Amino acid sequence: MVATSNYFADNQAQLNESQKKFTELWKESQKELEESQKKLAETWTQSLPQGMTQTNPTESFEKTMNFQRELINAVINAQQVTARLTIETQKQFWDDYFKTTQKMASKVTAS
Repeated sequence: MVATSNYFADNQAQLNESQKKFTELWKESQKELEESQKKLAETWTQSLPQGMTQTNPTESFEKTMNFQRELINAVINAQQVTARLTIETQKQFWDDYFKTTQKMASKVTAS
């Protein structure tokens, strides 16, 4: 019975550690996403015509291209953050799985 309670205590500790790592990854990814969105909003704001002056077609084209570039960069950045978070979550899951399996095997062997 002691081995069982130790097993569950060990699993709970691993779960707590996994949740802590996941929370840190999540916060980091949200921060990166927020920064990307801020940059996109700034670029979009800068691309809007200023006042009622006549616009220069070349300048408008440049601003439009810059906005599109920032939009694509923001989308790609969001995809990178999502992919990294997914991979890190899977890695953590499998690391925990193998740690738990190893502990179970060593306790069975010790019995």
